[in-house]
Amino acid sequence: MAAENTADSTDKACVLMVDDSRVMRKAIQKILRAEAELIEAADGEDGWEKLLRHHEAHVLITDIEMPRLDGYALICRIRASEDARIRNIPIITITGAEDEETKARAFACGATDFVTKPLDAVQLRARVRAHARLDETTRQLAETTANLQQEATSDPLTGLTSRRYFLQRGAQDLAQADRHKHDLAVIRLNIDDFKKHYRRHGDTIAERMLVWVAKLLAATARRDDTVARVGGAEFAILAPLTSETEARVLGERLRSAVETRPYGDETMKIPLTISAGAANYRAGQGETLEQLLEHAEQRLRDAKADGGNRVSTSARKESIPVPEEVTLDIPPPPESAPSAGQSAAPERRSVAAHSGKPRAAQKKPLQTGKSPAGPGAPAEMTDINAALTLLANGQAEKLAPHALALIQRILPLLEYCDRELLLGLQQQIDAIKQKMSNAKRS
Repeated sequence: MAAENTADSTDKACVLMVDDSRVMRKAIQKILRAEAELIEAADGEDGWEKLLRHHEAHVLITDIEMPRLDGYALICRIRASEDARIRNIPIITITGAEDEETKARAFACGATDFVTKPLDAVQLRARVRAHARLDETTRQLAETTANLQQEATSDPLTGLTSRRYFLQRGAQDLAQADRHKHDLAVIRLNIDDFKKHYRRHGDTIAERMLVWVAKLLAATARRDDTVARVGGAEFAILAPLTSETEARVLGERLRSAVETRPYGDETMKIPLTISAGAANYRAGQGETLEQLLEHAEQRLRDAKADGGNRVSTSARKESIPVPEEVTLDIPPPPESAPSAGQSAAPERRSVAAHSGKPRAAQKKPLQTGKSPAGPGAPAEMTDINAALTLLANGQAEKLAPHALALIQRILPLLEYCDRELLLGLQQQIDAIKQKMSNAKRS
C-alpha cells in the first residue's frame, strides 16, 4: 500500500518496491516516503502484476531471492516486454555488500543500478531521484518524438496519411509487389469543381468539405489500403493485391460513396462528386512509383475531361474525332420556292468548323452513315445550325444518316451545361455515350 504523507504527490516519483521481506519494505518506505509515492509487492509475480497496472511507476526496486518469481526472472521478464514503458523502467537491485556474483548476474539480466545492505539512506534517495528524473525525461522525449512522427505522417486537416508517408509506404508496397509478383493499384482522386465550391462558400466550408470527403474515403476503402491527402483537394490510395478490374470496382465504390452523401447539415446540403484515375503495377516492367502516379494522374485528367464524377482505369487510346469541315445541302425554305427559270437544285454550302486552320488544310469529313437514294441527298456530316434549319423546314429525314455525328458534336456542350447548372444528367449522358459506341461498332 502507498505510504501516506502531507507532501504534494504531483511532484513525487512513483516507486514500486518488490521484496518478500516486510521488514525491508518498511525500511525502504521510511527512507523514501518524504519524496516518493510507494507501491509494495511481496514477490516477483506480485511485482509484475502491479507494474502492469501502475503506468505511473518511474523506478522499480527489487530484491533477488524471492518465492514464485525471483529478482533475476523478474528483471528478464521486464526487459523482454513489448511495452516500451515497462521495458525501459529503471531497475535498482538490492544486493549484499560483497556479493559481486549477484551483481554481475543481475546486470546481465538488465538491472540499471545496485544498492547494498545495510541500506544507506542518502545513497538510496539519491539514486532513486536520479533514475526517476531520467525516466521522466525519457518519457517526455518519446512523447515528443511520437508527436513529430505523427505530424510527419498525418495530414493535419483531414487526419489521413500525408503525402510524405504515402510516398514512403508506396515504395515499400511496390517493392513487395515486385518481389512476390503481386498486383498493386494506385488511385488518384480529386473533388470535382472544388475551386467553384471554394469561391461560392469560402474557406471554412471548403475545409469542412475536405474533411467530409476524407472521412468517406477512409470509411469506404479497405483495411489494407493506404488513403492519403496529397494536395489541396487531391487524394490518393495505395491498394495492394488489387487488379485493374478490382481497382475500378474500388474506385466506383469510392465515387458512389461521395455522390450519394451530400455534404451539409439540416440547413444546407451541397452535392459533391469526385473523379478518379487508377494505374496498376505489373511485375517485371520496372515501373517506378512516380510513373504509376503519373499514369494515375493522366487517367484522372481523362475522367475530369469527360465530365467528372467517373473513374478511369485505362489509357485513352483515341479521342472521338471532331469534324473540321462539314458540307450540307440546304433546300430553300418553302415560302421562297424557285420561280420559273430558276434552278430547283438546292444550294450547296461548305461550313468550316472553328479550328482556325486554312480551308486547304481541312481534313476529310467523317462519314457516319449511308446517303439516302436520290440526287441532292446530303452525304456528309452536317453542322448544328444547318441541322436546325432542316428541322425547321420539315426535312428531318435528311438528317438520319448523320444523327450519330450530330449527337457526338453536341455532347461536350451538354456536359458543360450539366456541370454548370447541376442538372444531374451524368448517368443519361453516360448511357448516350455507351449507345454511341455500340452504334459505331455495329
